[in-house]
Amino acid sequence: MICEKCKKNNATAHLHSVSNGIVKDAYLCSECANAYKVAKFDNGDLFDIMQSFLNDTARVKNNIKCDSCGITFQEVKANGRLGCANCYSAFENQLSDTILKLHGSTVHKGKRPYNDAKNYDVTSESDDKYDLISDLKQKLKMAVENEQYEQAAVLRDEIKRLEE
Repeated sequence: MICEKCKKNNATAHLHSVSNGIVKDAYLCSECANAYKVAKFDNGDLFDIMQSFLNDTARVKNNIKCDSCGITFQEVKANGRLGCANCYSAFENQLSDTILKLHGSTVHKGKRPYNDAKNYDVTSESDDKYDLISDLKQKLKMAVENEQYEQAAVLRDEIKRLEE
């Protein structure tokens, strides 16, 4: 592309300006761009500055270590495995985007395994709610089988209220 001002040299700069809502673009050679006193960076061009910033940020991000097992995020990225259960907390900021992309949510919303209450220690409030809903569903099933439709309607409404 040829410089739009002198029409001699190759354009090496893109000048983009907005004035009173009017957008103007100009492709200029380095000499003509100097005439417009385009801002220059003493440490190099803007791309190099941004690249070094991103590299520094990535280096800090990848050197975070888990306090429990000592694994770094760089090692997690390399082998695709966390070192321990505490790694989820240590690398929460780094993992949340990946987990969101893979699963569509960062919160587990699936079903519990069959006979979960028998095999595991169930103590959380959400588990108690789950158990209560399961019991109400069993009672609802029995009420329908015994043709106790009024009782079934009350149980159905209670289940809907708890599931919200």
